[in-house]
Amino acid sequence: MVIFKDEPNTTYYYGVKKKEKDVVQFCEKDVLGKDGVTDDTEKKTKHSEESCDYAFKNRKFDKE
Repeated sequence: MVIFKDEPNTTYYYGVKKKEKDVVQFCEKDVLGKDGVTDDTEKKTKHSEESCDYAFKNRKFDKE
């Protein structure tokens, strides 16, 4: 989890790929609004990288 000094209201998330051990930015970010509520976004922001991975793309969820 990273918060850049020049974008203090946005939280970026990163992870490490299992095989290559590369650090990747996740597409999901948290943005703190003026009303004090945090919302998630996948929109391009100041420190968005060209490519990103989705945090849960490799997870399987059981259907009930």
